[in-house]
Amino acid sequence: MRSLNLDQLRAFVEVVAHGNFTAAAKELNLSQPAVTHQIQELERRLNVTLVERLGKRAYLTEAGEKLIKHARSLLDEDSRTRSDMRRFADGWLGRVRIGTSMTVLMYLLPSLLRKLKTDHPQLEISLKAGKSAETLEMLRTNALDLGLCALPVEDPAFEVTPLFKDELVAILPSGMKRIPNKVTPAFLSQIR
Repeated sequence: MRSLNLDQLRAFVEVVAHGNFTAAAKELNLSQPAVTHQIQELERRLNVTLVERLGKRAYLTEAGEKLIKHARSLLDEDSRTRSDMRRFADGWLGRVRIGTSMTVLMYLLPSLLRKLKTDHPQLEISLKAGKSAETLEMLRTNALDLGLCALPVEDPAFEVTPLFKDELVAILPSGMKRIPNKVTPAFLSQIR
């Protein structure tokens, strides 16, 4: 048995939907003999009778009733597939894979992502939260398109653009004496 032909299935579905070959032909912008030929070819392909004619009306056989469910499903899937591919061909759809830390993901990205999705509703955004080292490794292996990492990143394989300066603050006990204006790692290592 040869594979199914979507044009024949489409003609079959239209004949069933309209109840006759003439209305189906008009819907498909084909001649009535062309639709009749499509149905006959489908029946030969499957080696079963799908439609019986009584006067000008077309009625499904038992085999036709079974096929109509599959035909509609296949045509729906074909439509979704062509739509997805058209998005790529027409430049509708893009995808960006972003790696970032959980902090940036929770506090900085929500408003930016909301605006991005509003401006580009077809854009598919994939987020991966992890440590900077993991993000850099994923960028290196092309598993990400963009990484939002803590600086410094001194690997020459990457183009680094600082986005903002995030000031860290030290929170210390209120009774602590001789706190410098700028807390350094050396100062923190002396605290007990």
